[in-house]
Amino acid sequence: MSKEVLALDIDDVVVKHVEGFVKWSNDTYQTNLTSDDYTEAWHEIWDIDKGQVEDRKKLFFTDEIVGAFEVIENAGEGITALSGMRKIVGVTSRRESLQPITEQALELIAPGAVDSVIFATYFRGDEKFTRSKAEICPQIGATALIDDHIKHCLAVSKVGVEAVLFGDYAWNRSEDELPDSVVRARDWSEVLSHFGVNSPIQNID
Repeated sequence: MSKEVLALDIDDVVVKHVEGFVKWSNDTYQTNLTSDDYTEAWHEIWDIDKGQVEDRKKLFFTDEIVGAFEVIENAGEGITALSGMRKIVGVTSRRESLQPITEQALELIAPGAVDSVIFATYFRGDEKFTRSKAEICPQIGATALIDDHIKHCLAVSKVGVEAVLFGDYAWNRSEDELPDSVVRARDWSEVLSHFGVNSPIQNID
């Protein structure tokens, strides 16, 4: 009997993307950002036009920078534990040029646990294309998604995919009540508890 497919976001679920971005921005452009200032609208963060943002993205999304992101606490143990009951497929908004460094990092974090990775952003020449996770998850037969962004969780929930909204971040807090198909998990221990996996994670107060 084949395992159910679990779609796994990477940035800010497995590794600390926003912390890496904030440090890079502060070091490179002398900003004074914190993680609470983060928004996906980078032009608003820097008060520049969207064309300039794309130029900066090319500087940021490199193997050297992305490969140095810190691992989220217990992510490796959590992914490995889940892989015993689910087929884990990474589903990330990262651009496909980061495929080698992303797969290398996942193999170091959770050896043999992630079956494959799908990249939602890709370029053909100078033209940029992006697929939604609500499109990708049904295509790969995913029955659940772990993601740190409310928009992705709500979108997949509307196409019949269970969503686990990961982390207690400024960008994913909401006063609106979430549907039953979207469950919050503040950390990897709560993720494993949600999926009924005996946790190898030791919480020390």
